Amino acid sequence: MDAIMTFRDYIKHLFVWCILAIIGLMLVVFSMLMMLHYYWFVVQANERCNQEICSVIEMEWNRYLDGVQGFAENGQLQRALSDAEERSAMNQRLYEFVFAGPLHADFVLLDENKQVITSSLYKVNQELLLMNRGLREDLQALDESPDVVQKGVMHIPFLHGQEASYVFLRAVRQDGRIRGYLIFSLKEESFNALLHDKDMDNIAVMDAFDHIIFSTNRLLVDSLGKFNEELEQDGIVRMRDRPYYAATHILADSHIRVVTMTSLVRQKQLLQFGGAFLLFISLVLLMSMPFFVDKVTARSLRSIDGLMQAVRACSQGDIAYQLRKQQSFQEFQILYENFNSMMRTLQQLLKSNSEMSERKRLMEVKQLEGQFNPHFAFNVMEVLRYEIFIDPQKASEMVVAFANLMRYTINYGSSYVTLQTDICYVQDYLRLQKMRYGQRLQYEIDIASELLSCRVPKLLVQPIVENSIVHGLEETKSIKIVLRGWQEEKELLLCVEDNGPGLSKEKYQELTKLLTAEEADPAHIGIYNVHRALRLLYGDAYGLTLYNMPAGGLRVVLKLPLRWEDEQHV
Repeated sequence: MDAIMTFRDYIKHLFVWCILAIIGLMLVVFSMLMMLHYYWFVVQANERCNQEICSVIEMEWNRYLDGVQGFAENGQLQRALSDAEERSAMNQRLYEFVFAGPLHADFVLLDENKQVITSSLYKVNQELLLMNRGLREDLQALDESPDVVQKGVMHIPFLHGQEASYVFLRAVRQDGRIRGYLIFSLKEESFNALLHDKDMDNIAVMDAFDHIIFSTNRLLVDSLGKFNEELEQDGIVRMRDRPYYAATHILADSHIRVVTMTSLVRQKQLLQFGGAFLLFISLVLLMSMPFFVDKVTARSLRSIDGLMQAVRACSQGDIAYQLRKQQSFQEFQILYENFNSMMRTLQQLLKSNSEMSERKRLMEVKQLEGQFNPHFAFNVMEVLRYEIFIDPQKASEMVVAFANLMRYTINYGSSYVTLQTDICYVQDYLRLQKMRYGQRLQYEIDIASELLSCRVPKLLVQPIVENSIVHGLEETKSIKIVLRGWQEEKELLLCVEDNGPGLSKEKYQELTKLLTAEEADPAHIGIYNVHRALRLLYGDAYGLTLYNMPAGGLRVVLKLPLRWEDEQHV
């Protein structure tokens, strides 16, 4: 037979596994937090920033594209090429346009000879513009396709903060011939103003051929002015041996690409620091384990020993044993209190079951005494003797009713029967009493058929009916008993009502007080036993209630929970 592990060893093993589980859980939680931090503060933050930049650039790109086309086809601008007054008004409109959005630009209006008519550029920058080879090529392309907007990257080293990075060009036509050219050059400083407050380490804006329009880091630009990293989709890239997370997005209409990069150095440092801290905590937990094992085991065993002693006392029949309530741990405190409460409940249940058994025995003994009463039996036999000659069929029914009465009373089987069974017993009893008293006794039974299958305690109704007959016919010549039953929500109510003399005020108060007493007057033992049995079985909310009717008579209402035949009874 294998040796049984001691509780101390069990606690020790349990602590080891718990500490390992805690360390493993901390590792999992730390890993999840790092992944969430990376996803939310790196990936998502980068994506959001990229989308914000893209939306602004796309809006401004469309604004300048529509603007250069709109102004080139505008009659006022066409007239401004030759009219000085119109030129002044158009100059104001162009100023308002290039400063209307977050990306500012400089404008240049050339005549058909490619000479500056009006511009927001300084004079020296106008000369640099006309000298630019890329601009001359674009103007030559406009001569060949005047209705097409020429646009592209064009870094012109303007002075005085007017450096350009991207240009839009459109020919101005009038009467079918080119009369001039309109140029918008986006300023590098406006890109810088737009992007400098973004929480990104590197930002690059480029065209479809990877020519850099603007970059916050010159290291991203190679000698040809192109983006020097190969990046086709979002992911991790390395630049000068430093890792970055890069997000890229291409604008559908302009094919401009925006790349935002977040350094992963901080993430790496956080991972290293968190790993070191996790290792330190793990070592502390492992080194402190023996101390915690001894302390917890010593305190826990005291409480368990007390509980084991209580169980032994209970197993030896000492159900009055109570545990000391003050304990070191709240769990053992609750356990001790629940054990004491359970023992008190057990004592109360034993007392209630004993009383219930005695009440049941008294009810059945009283029924036997009533049915075997010589006077009752003599009356039944006497009536039967006459009925045999007068009405043999009726005499046969009397014999069957009397036999059913005896069989039901003597049967000590189940304590619960269907309501139909108990009512049939009452009908047999009333049938025999009817043969005895004749016209002096009338009765009526009105119970809904759907309630007949519910279960009730045995001998529930007959003592109440017997009480009405015995006490009612003592003072009146005739009596009518009505037995009714109905359902109210989840409760069954049975009412036995007679039209007898009823109760005097003093007698009514006496009987009402009796129902709350611990012991009953033998003269009213039947009513009291029914009431007490219902309260013991179902609780204080149920039982028997007396009503003294104003017109005479007594109404007795029995209330009990509605239980069906297939339900279990405790």
